Formats: sequence, C-alpha cells, structure tokens
Amino acid sequence: MIRARLTSAIFATGLAVAVCCAPSLATAAPIAVDPFYEVTTTGAATDLAVQDPFGNVYVMVVTPAGAEIRKIGSDGVLIDTFALPAGAQPSDMAVDALGDVYVSDSGTGAISRITPDGVINNAFSASPDGKARALSIIADDATLYVLGASTSIYEIGFSGVVNPAFTFSTPTTTNAIDVDRNRNVYAASMDGRVIVLAPDGKKTTWMLDASPNLTDIEARNDGSWVVYGDLRHKIIERTVADDINTTTLPSAIDDIAMDSAGSIYFVDQAGALMTLPHGGYTPQQVGAFTTTGTPSAVRVGATQTLVAAWGTNPTVATMPFVPSVSSAPITATIGEGETFTSTITTAGGLGSASVKSSNLPTWLTLTNGVLSGTATAPGNYVFDVVASNDLGDSSAQTQTIVVTPAVAPSPTPSPTSGDTTGAGGNGGSTTAGGSSGAAAGGRGALASTGNDGAVALASALVSGGIALMGVAAMVFARRRRPARTNG
Repeated sequence: MIRARLTSAIFATGLAVAVCCAPSLATAAPIAVDPFYEVTTTGAATDLAVQDPFGNVYVMVVTPAGAEIRKIGSDGVLIDTFALPAGAQPSDMAVDALGDVYVSDSGTGAISRITPDGVINNAFSASPDGKARALSIIADDATLYVLGASTSIYEIGFSGVVNPAFTFSTPTTTNAIDVDRNRNVYAASMDGRVIVLAPDGKKTTWMLDASPNLTDIEARNDGSWVVYGDLRHKIIERTVADDINTTTLPSAIDDIAMDSAGSIYFVDQAGALMTLPHGGYTPQQVGAFTTTGTPSAVRVGATQTLVAAWGTNPTVATMPFVPSVSSAPITATIGEGETFTSTITTAGGLGSASVKSSNLPTWLTLTNGVLSGTATAPGNYVFDVVASNDLGDSSAQTQTIVVTPAVAPSPTPSPTSGDTTGAGGNGGSTTAGGSSGAAAGGRGALASTGNDGAVALASALVSGGIALMGVAAMVFARRRRPARTNG
C-alpha cells in the first residue's frame, strides 16, 4: 500500500462510509479479539498503526494538544511517546526491516524517523514539493517512496537524501502508491487508472471502471496488484496473466491490506475480518474484532499480525495470522511399557486451527489434540507438533519424550546346599541317624532358631572344652607317673 490520508488537526478520514447491513460472506467461525490498545486521552483520535519486526506497535494519535506517535509493546503496554512538530498533520507510516519507523506529514512534507532505541528525528527528510501524502517502502534497504502534492512520487534513500534521478509523475491526482521488491512503483488514481513505473523507466497504464475513486493499492512481487475503489465498493485484481477480476462488496470499507502470500484482508462495518485469498473471488470471514465498524487503517505487521486502528473510536487491535501451540513443550521421561497422554492446545491464528504431526513415534497417536500411546521401545524421541489453520498458516513446536528400558524384576533366590531352613535344609535332607541328622539338633537348629542356636553352640563349646580338659589332665597325669626303681 500506501494510500493518501486526509487528516485535520484533530483527525478526519475524509471518506464517506455507507451505512448498511453486515455482508453475509462468512464461511468460518469468527475469533473474538479484545482491543490491543485503547487511547484514553480526551478528544484524541487514531488513524494509523504499524508493527515493527520486534512485535511493537506504533500508533499515530492526534490530540487537541498536537500529534504524536505512541510505541506500544507486544503486551499492549505503552513504552514511549514521540512528539511530532507543532501543527503536524501525519498522513502515513512505514517500517523498515531494522525496525525504523517513518512518518509523513501531509501539511509540511516533512518525514520523521524513529529508531528502535527511541530516538526521533523530525528533520530526517522532506518531500521536495512540500507535501507528503503517502509512503511506501522497500523494507530490506529502507528505500522510501513518497507521494507528493498531487501527481509526483519521490524516492528517498536510507540517508534521507532525495534521489534526483528518479522521476515519476502521474497524469491525474494519485491517491495511493505501493512498491514491490523489484522496485516497480504502483500508483492508483482518482479517475480509475493504475500506472506502474518499472526500474528502467517504462510506464504501463490500466484504465479501470469510470470514476471508481481508487483509494488503495497493494502490489505483489510477481507484478500483479489489487486496488480498492470506494465509490462502488469494488476490489479489483490484475493477475500475472493480465486478467482483471472484480469483487463487489455489500458496503464500503476504508482500507485493505495484503499478507506475504498475496491474500487481501479488510474489516467490514460489523467488525468482521474478511479475506480474499490470492486467486479467489469470494470473501471469507476468518475472524472478528470486538470493536465494531470498519477501521480507518488495516496493516499487515512485520510479524504476520494484522493491525487495525479505529479513528473515531480510538482503539488499536491486533490479530496474529498464524496459530501457535500454546501448551508447554513436552519434555518427559517414561519407562518402556508405560502409557503417555498429553493434551495439545493452540492459540491465535485466523480461521479454524488444528494440530498435527508428520514425525510422531510409531507408538504415539495425535487425535483431536490428544497425544497418547504406550511406549514400545526405549529411545530418545524428538518430534514436532504443528498448529495450522485452513488458510495454510502454520507454526511448529518441538516435543521430546525419553523412554528408558524396562527394569527386569529381581529373581527369587533358589535353595542352596547351605540353606537348612525348614525341612529342605541339610538336616531335613538326611535321616535322623546320619551325621547330618545329628547336626539337625545342632547346626541345623542354629540355622533355624537364631539366638537359641547361638546358646546351643555355646553350650556345646563349653561341654567340648571340659571334655578336652579332662583328656588333657589324663595325659598330663600319665606323663607325671614316677619311674619304676629296681629293687
């Protein structure tokens, strides 16, 4: 995009909005989204909002005291406020790949730049003819294209210097401009013309319906483009094959936006978010905002998030295109043969979200968001769970389950030759008259009676000791017998 915007010191869209019923074009369940940020300053209004690559949203706010840009964090909390020059009439905003934000002033032609670290330069550059009604940017190298007073378009480099070699003048009043990555510049005019200027200076013109008042244009990198004419509520597409496709809406809208896949988005009078898929001709409802009415600005942010700003009801809302897995990543350890169960949940995204996986372990299944199965083999299982919607947007989350080998049960000890417990001991395996049988009253009894066996052993030792002493005494007495004498 971008289109010229008509603002006053307090703000006015300058566009007539037809009051009509909400279009009956819904084909998907709407997603309610709470306001991302609300401007509570008395008498304030918003008209523009853009998102940087870090998820921050910059909102243009016009108050009775003057115009300013507010930086809102991804959590919806105000981070900083940047004052524009006194009397400024901000008309458009753009963001480069580094996160620098550019603001044009339709009253003076000045272009301000706000850096990611919070420094604003209100004298960064200026349109040579004193008007800067719309901006478009090649984000990768921060080359700006500025729509001037009426028919002139200027190129400004990252340093803020206007390129004198670039000349693009349209034959009639231009309302909106855009640029693709190949540096083709697109202009949509009030009288229904679309003019494309190629880098080699060649101009190509398409004349559409008589007086549709083209107010917005979005260009694709393949050379196709989409415009919106507010007088007849028409979205008109020119394809790569040079076909012209027209979709008529039931009521007027105020802005259109294009995502990286080339699909168009807009918000109707009832706050329903609609999409016109690339190559499609029938709008589909893919979401809804709680703030009703068509917003004055709709943009696709750098993080593939739709950002909408309502002027007369100073509210900014965001809606991520891509659903995400909202449940915590799985990092589990289970044993072989154990059963595992976990519920996968999603958040955000347009349309209807679902979860799937293409690399699940063979023992796991994923059905209606429930992951379950019984581990059949040990190993380290790493797999992805993907949240996707019916528009083809998706995001993945990695899961890890470690399965440890099953632990073999401890074997029951088998009887040994020294185990005399019960009748199966040595004493029990022999007859009472055998030597082992005699030990059944001694050693076998000791093995089975615990402390009583110890007492029996002590008694046996004492008895044996006394017997030995008696034998020793006999031997000693025999040795002390006097020797015989002759005579």
